[in-house]
Amino acid sequence: MLYHTNMALFPSRRSRHSILVGTSAALLCGLSWAGLSWSAAPRAQSELPRIWTGVYTEAQAKRGRDAFNNRCAHCHDEHLTGGDGPSLIAGHFNRNWGSRTVERLFRKIKDRMPPGEVFIATDQEKLDITAYLLMMNGFPGGPKDLPMDMPELNSILIVGKDGPHPL
Repeated sequence: MLYHTNMALFPSRRSRHSILVGTSAALLCGLSWAGLSWSAAPRAQSELPRIWTGVYTEAQAKRGRDAFNNRCAHCHDEHLTGGDGPSLIAGHFNRNWGSRTVERLFRKIKDRMPPGEVFIATDQEKLDITAYLLMMNGFPGGPKDLPMDMPELNSILIVGKDGPHPL
């Protein structure tokens, strides 16, 4: 009897290990679950991708619309649906620019548009046109203009509200 009592008070090395491993695993699982539910849930609700927080102003997009109608509409149509040039809205825009940066979109407009006549519009007009394209594709305006700052533009991904998935 005494032997059994000692076994209960002082479990063998093997059973102590099992208790320690089981307790540690349960504790880690509990902490992991608690950490995930505490940290991931608020982030999913409150942190939108930057492009959804308003990276251009309505005034900048309006200037961009005017520049677009004067410089780009003859190829892309005033409704951005295409013609001689590709459509710049909806599915075509999403396929070409989804998960890319605003800097890349601006560089394409700045360095290549219109083909053979890139100096017809100023860099500022082309930046305003970039803001107009963002507006026409459903991205909201905000309190500040898109800046003429390549690292800043490179930090803005063109993504859906849930991140880099189809828009």
